[in-house]
Amino acid sequence: MKILFPFLFLFIVADETEAQVKFQKTYGSLASDWASTVLQTSDSGFIICGTTSFGAGGTHDIGILKTDSNGVLKWTKTFGGGNEDRGYDIKKTADGGFIVSGSTESFGAGKSDAYLIKIDSIGNLQWSKTYGGTGNDLGYSVHQTNDGGYIVAGSGINNHFYLIKTYSDGNLQWTKTYGGTWSEDVFYMSQTNDGGFILSGRTYSFGAGKSDIYLVKAASDGTLQWSKTFGGTGDDVGSSVQETNDGGYIIIGETNSFSAGNNIYLIKTYSNGNLQWSKSYQNGEGYAIKQTTDGGFIIAGNTSFGSGAFDIGLMKTSSDGVLQWSKTFGGTNGDIGRSFEQLSDGYIIVGSSWTFGPGFVDMYCVRTDLNGNTACNQTTSFPIVTTPNTIVTTPATQVSSGGVMGNPATQTSSGGVETTLCFSNGINELTQEGVINVYPNPSPDGIFTVQCLKFNVGKAEVFNVFGKKIKTLNFEHETFNIDLNAPSGIYFLQLKTKEGTAVRKIIISK
Repeated sequence: MKILFPFLFLFIVADETEAQVKFQKTYGSLASDWASTVLQTSDSGFIICGTTSFGAGGTHDIGILKTDSNGVLKWTKTFGGGNEDRGYDIKKTADGGFIVSGSTESFGAGKSDAYLIKIDSIGNLQWSKTYGGTGNDLGYSVHQTNDGGYIVAGSGINNHFYLIKTYSDGNLQWTKTYGGTWSEDVFYMSQTNDGGFILSGRTYSFGAGKSDIYLVKAASDGTLQWSKTFGGTGDDVGSSVQETNDGGYIIIGETNSFSAGNNIYLIKTYSNGNLQWSKSYQNGEGYAIKQTTDGGFIIAGNTSFGSGAFDIGLMKTSSDGVLQWSKTFGGTNGDIGRSFEQLSDGYIIVGSSWTFGPGFVDMYCVRTDLNGNTACNQTTSFPIVTTPNTIVTTPATQVSSGGVMGNPATQTSSGGVETTLCFSNGINELTQEGVINVYPNPSPDGIFTVQCLKFNVGKAEVFNVFGKKIKTLNFEHETFNIDLNAPSGIYFLQLKTKEGTAVRKIIISK
C-alpha cells in the first residue's frame, strides 16, 4: 500500500487537473518579421497577424500564422504583391473565417492604400480589396458589423482619421474622415454597444500640446457624435481604446508631457468622453488594453525595466488604475508587445523581438499564467505611478467623405521558422502550507470541515486510493463541510480553483 500512494497521487493530479501551459516562441525568417495581433481560435489555438519577409511578393507581405494551444505552427499564409504590404489586425468572422486589415504599396490608387483581405478558416484567400486616394492610406483596425459587412479604421484622405464601411463582399458602402487643419493618425477602433464606433489615435490639429490623444465617437452610419483630446504640452498618443463595463471608455497610449521620457498613459472617461481619471506609469509605451473580469485592466506594451533596452511589458491594474503587478519579458537587444488575448488560464502576447529568433527581428509570442508568469526570460518591474494633470479639449472636428476602391491581384504563399525559447506544461499547484486546513483529520464519522485561507470559490473532489472519484461539490465560502459516506481508510481531497490546485490526504477512522 505504501508503494501505491505516490502513484495514485500523481495519477490524480495529472488526470484530474488542467495543465498550466506557459511558453515563449519566435516565428520568422532570416530577415524582419513583426506580429501585430493575436486571437484565440475555437480549437484553443491561436492565429497571429503581422508583417513577414517570407512571402512571394515584395520586401514584406501580410503574414497570417496559425498555431495550436502550445504555440506549435500549424500553417502560415502570406498575402501581397511586388512592393511593401503590411498586416495590422485580424478578427473572426461569422462564417468561421477571418478578416484582415493592413496597408499595401503593391496595389490601389495611391502611394499606399488600406488593404482588406477575407480568408477562410484555414487561410485560403476568398477576396481582397483596397481603399484610398492618391496619398497614403492605412487600415489599422477591422471588425465585422452586425449586418455582415466590415468596418475598417485607419489613416488617410488628407491625413485624417479614416473610417471605411463595406458590404459583406468588401464592396464599398461609405467612407468618413475626421480631423482638423493639420493631420491625425488613428491606431485603433472598437465597436460600441450602441452599434457605433470609438476611435483612438493622435491629432496635431487640436489639443494642448505637440500632439494629443484624439478620441472620436461615431454612430453606426459614421455620423460624428463627439470628439475629445487628452494630453499635456508634449506628445501624447492613444494606441488602443475599449468600451468599459460602465459604458465609459479606457484608452492606453504613451505620453512625454508630464515627465522626462515616454511613459505609459492610461485614461478613463465617462460615456460622453469626459475625463474620469488618468494615470502615468514610468518608462514605457502602452499598445493594447482589455478590461478583466474583476473590473480592472490588463495592459501590454514595452518598458525599459527589463533585461534589455526595452522589453515586453504586461501590467495589471485595479478598476481605478492602481498598479497590482507588472512583468517584463525579453532579452538584451529589445522586445515589444503589440497585442494580447485574455485566456481562461492566463494571457497570450505577441510582438517583436530583436533578441531571439533567426532573423534581424522576429515575431515574438509569450504565454503566461493569470499572474503574468511565463517559462523564461522574465523579470518583475516596479514602475512609478503618477496622476498627471491631463488637459481635455472638445475640438471642432470636421467630417468628410472620399476614397477609391480597387480589386488587387493578391498573391499568396507560405513559409517561416518556429523557434522554441522555453516551454512548461505543468500544474499550477497552490502552496499547501497555510492554504488549507482540514479537521478533524482523521475523522471518526467521515465528516470533514475544510477551511480555505487564500481563496473561497472552486470545486472539491475526493478520490479513494484506487483513483476513483467518490465525491464532488462546488464551494463558494472559505469554510465548508464534506460528508463522506464511506468506509474507514485513506482518501485524497483535491481543491481546484482559478488560483491553482491543492491536494490533501484525509483519513476516515471509525
